[in-house]
Amino acid sequence: PRIVVHASQNPAFTAAEFARQNKRFYSDLFDLMERYSITVMTENVDDGAIYTPLSTGQEMREFIEYVDHPLFAGCWDTAHANINKKAKADGFYKCLTDIGDKLKGLHISDNLGDGAHHHSWPFAGIINFDAVMQGLLDAGYDGYFTFEASYTLLHHTNMPYNRKPWVHEGETVTKLLDPPVWLKKKAVELLYETGKYILETYNCFEE
Repeated sequence: PRIVVHASQNPAFTAAEFARQNKRFYSDLFDLMERYSITVMTENVDDGAIYTPLSTGQEMREFIEYVDHPLFAGCWDTAHANINKKAKADGFYKCLTDIGDKLKGLHISDNLGDGAHHHSWPFAGIINFDAVMQGLLDAGYDGYFTFEASYTLLHHTNMPYNRKPWVHEGETVTKLLDPPVWLKKKAVELLYETGKYILETYNCFEE
């Protein structure tokens, strides 16, 4: 019933061009959205180095209102916001409450706020999840607490960093190059328990 479709980012766009081009882009989806009752969500971006009209909660709400369709809404990505200069300046609470009732989705993860595109689990970075949770409650958010937090036990080819293979006596050794699947499953179980703890602390956990 809810799906994220990213807006088109072009460094050459002015704010007006971004709004015009992306309204036309999303308008092409209106027929399908209405036919199948699907809410399409645009998402805040992570790159604070270039201008974008989808950095803060206020910017997202203004764009959603400009597109002006009852099935068009926003998804807030905590990792993106934590490496976006404008979003960091506003803070999580303000961004979430500025989006308000237009917020229909979440991508929950953490990072160190250093510009690297990490999606680690909560408490592996510097995001204050008290601000996140209070912002969600005060915004009246009614959707899922969706994790996008795969950067926990990393495959050696994960971006933006790579774990290099090691060569010993002319042979590449790969015994510990990547974590096994069974160990990654344990990490997913712990990720679930972490989310449960966060939600239970704010009395809004639902099985």
